Amino acid sequence: MVANALDVYGKEAKDAGFKDINDRVAKAVNPLKEAGIISGKTATEFKPDANITRGEMAIIVAKAYGLKAVADVKNPFKDATGIYTDAVLALYSNKVASGTTADMFGTTSEITRGQFAIFLYNVERLPEDPDTEAPVITLTGDAKVAVDFGSSYVDAGVTVKDNKDKQVDVKTEIKDAAGKVITNIDTKVTGTYTITYTAKDSAGNEAKPVVREVTVKAPLVAEVQSASAINAKEIKVTFNKEVNEASAINEGNYTLKLNGTTLVASALVGTSGEKGTLSEDGRSVTFQLVTPLANADKYAVHVSDGVVTTDYQKINKYIGNEQTFSDNVAPTLLGAKVVAGSGSNKKVQLTFSEPVAPTASGFSVKVDGVTVPGNFTASSVTGVYTLTSADISATNDYFSNGDHEVVVYNATDVLALNPNVTSVSTTKYTVSADVTAPVVSKVEAVNSRSFRVVFSEALSVPPTVTVKKGNYTFPVGTGAGQVEVAEDPNVLNSYIVSVKEDVSGALNPLYAGSETSSSLSVNVKNYKDNANLLGQPVDTSVTLSADTLTPAVTNTNLNSITGSTLNLKFNGPLDGTATDNSKIIVRDKDGVVLNGASVSVDGTNKSILHINLATSTPSYSVANEPYSVEFKAGAVKFAKDTAAGSYSVNTNVNTAFLTSVVSTSNSTPVVEKTAAIITTNTVALDGKITINYGENMDSSAKDLTNYKIDGVALPSGTTIDFVGGKQIVVITLPTGTYSKTQDAKLTISTNVKNAVGSRVVVNAQTKAPVEKLLTFTDNVSPELTSAIYEKATSTSTTTRKIKLTFSENLDAITSDAATIADFKVVVNGNTATISNLAKDSTNAKFVYVTLADDVNIAQNSTISVVPEGPSNAVINVKDVAGNKLKVGSVVASTSEVDTTPVVVTP
Repeated sequence: MVANALDVYGKEAKDAGFKDINDRVAKAVNPLKEAGIISGKTATEFKPDANITRGEMAIIVAKAYGLKAVADVKNPFKDATGIYTDAVLALYSNKVASGTTADMFGTTSEITRGQFAIFLYNVERLPEDPDTEAPVITLTGDAKVAVDFGSSYVDAGVTVKDNKDKQVDVKTEIKDAAGKVITNIDTKVTGTYTITYTAKDSAGNEAKPVVREVTVKAPLVAEVQSASAINAKEIKVTFNKEVNEASAINEGNYTLKLNGTTLVASALVGTSGEKGTLSEDGRSVTFQLVTPLANADKYAVHVSDGVVTTDYQKINKYIGNEQTFSDNVAPTLLGAKVVAGSGSNKKVQLTFSEPVAPTASGFSVKVDGVTVPGNFTASSVTGVYTLTSADISATNDYFSNGDHEVVVYNATDVLALNPNVTSVSTTKYTVSADVTAPVVSKVEAVNSRSFRVVFSEALSVPPTVTVKKGNYTFPVGTGAGQVEVAEDPNVLNSYIVSVKEDVSGALNPLYAGSETSSSLSVNVKNYKDNANLLGQPVDTSVTLSADTLTPAVTNTNLNSITGSTLNLKFNGPLDGTATDNSKIIVRDKDGVVLNGASVSVDGTNKSILHINLATSTPSYSVANEPYSVEFKAGAVKFAKDTAAGSYSVNTNVNTAFLTSVVSTSNSTPVVEKTAAIITTNTVALDGKITINYGENMDSSAKDLTNYKIDGVALPSGTTIDFVGGKQIVVITLPTGTYSKTQDAKLTISTNVKNAVGSRVVVNAQTKAPVEKLLTFTDNVSPELTSAIYEKATSTSTTTRKIKLTFSENLDAITSDAATIADFKVVVNGNTATISNLAKDSTNAKFVYVTLADDVNIAQNSTISVVPEGPSNAVINVKDVAGNKLKVGSVVASTSEVDTTPVVVTP
């Protein structure tokens, strides 16, 4: 930020005189100190490890950008005094920053990353001329074809560059500048457009126009960007869009393969159904392994389309490649600090670059040369790599004011075999007296009867909270109509204040008569931090809104099917005792009503309603998906929620609605099948190969391009069909595919999918295809290729014997009438009578035909294979594989002397 504003980096700067910064930090700090932007905590100490407050950041931003307060601005903040006043008012009046409450800027509160980002964004968006008002948008040229900046195109990456080639957030800028989104003409239009901003000063004079170039891209398809092990203990899946937390942290939507084995849910750390941890930006989920990986372990991660985005768009199924885990980097000690222990005790906490085993051989920690006693404990929080000591008396020298040197021996990562070890690591931490009292950072509504009070730091003494509606003060307690204050288990440094359910007939209920909102006055006082510093009392207000929410399915993409049970995700916990089954009607895809289904609310997650169709008539069948579920008015009812952080007495019933359920939302990316699904072992003469997938398949299962034999596409003329449903396909190879019996491998492509879209593989980790070595029988019919007269001597002019040659060896031949009928001999238009057939004993390709009468060899004879029909019931002559003779004919026009005696074989 500062570099962009002042361009101070790269310039020579004098030594700022800070003794506690290294050369790397000095390169950044010295020029900023010389420019008057920052200062040290003291004249000689910069305190590089100390955290920065909102007030200090306000001073830096104001100095860096030369911001001044707008004339006559009033100071609304009680804590914007002394050195903070000018800077805070400059940011406030220029709309760069607001307060943490209406009357507190939070000058002594540590700034969060989000607040810091807002500071930067707002200050960069200030107009170049501070005297101009908010610009007014005018459209020129191509900008008149409209762009809807409120649509999903923003998520796709609407990029805007100004006349200085600076990228801007067009959605926010346009809304802030014009108070509305550009008129939408066609949200389907993509391309590059020009928008011209014109501004006027207070006198009405137009300032120099600012031109923005807008590029609109097609919406992003929601998908997984990556999935891999980030260390031996954690698997991280990253998405290209923000994902719905409930679906993303559910381990049931993931498949993890390790060394060929699918890991079961118990192999992951955490609570069933929510073992993942969603990142702050909502775009990645991390899972912890119970047993860490070892180097050379092979793993693969698959993600189902049960994960949905925050707007309930399904994530494309992801089938991760097999990866080999490798970690040869020893852990790095990133820092150390003091944290609160039990009671008045304190602890030393170390932070590392990856998970570290506290019980590893030789592990120990020294502070100021003294070994820290007791055992260290590793954090169980995903993504937090800390080791924390046992309780140590707060009076120990470890916690005295000043710098403390830390030495760590044998920091060992959690690799399953041969872990990496850092022999010696060093760092330091600084203890300084806490002189900053806690402040109220924020007061916000949680639901219709609760609000949250957030503090700047942890409290040792909880606050006293007084809640008033008008002149009425709600009593404090845990009973009806009273106010209860409880530490919020979900948000750091905060407390939930709940106004309990009204007393029947109370004169001062939270919502009286037809009121739909309740404005409350809130006083917060008597709160202390761990240094026993008392916070300043705060008077503020909060408005709660009455419950109008009724039970409804959150989104159909969050519905799922497990076995024969429909799982419906509602927008709040349901009262399982108030479900009216008669008002819940389930229909299959054809509209058939299923009677007798059992309905129940999940015992753990009461926002899920189960409908078990195993007991219904007809019962559940995947072939009958999708199912529709009709909820008539009053079918389900919200349950009271008395838990801290979510207290609610909303018991509204549902209005009528309809939802649908299909198992694709919970299907896995791949489904493992063995070679046994190819039920054919030997492909017979009919060329049929049967594959029984065991479940309904989609059209890809009967796509011939998804099958290969020995890596080659199936021959032309091959057919494929579903048989008896969509579970079995039969491939039929054409006659003449194999001229000899042989083994060949049939491969089923991994593009073949079942009815719910899961790809068929033999191994989910390697994603290898299903294959099987089959025996393919010779299915080429033997063919008569030539015929020649066999004569007794070279001078013979007649013969009764004709030698036939075939394309391959023939099976045994019997000289009976049925077999003789396979052949016909015609001499000059006359049919000759065949008296005998005989196969050559030494060459199975030769057959001798003996005629009843002599023929003159000067005349040609036509020898034909007679087709099956009236004159030949069945072709009996076959090859050794059983293929019948191919119909055809040859001509005998030449002769040879028969010198070898013929041995006739049956």
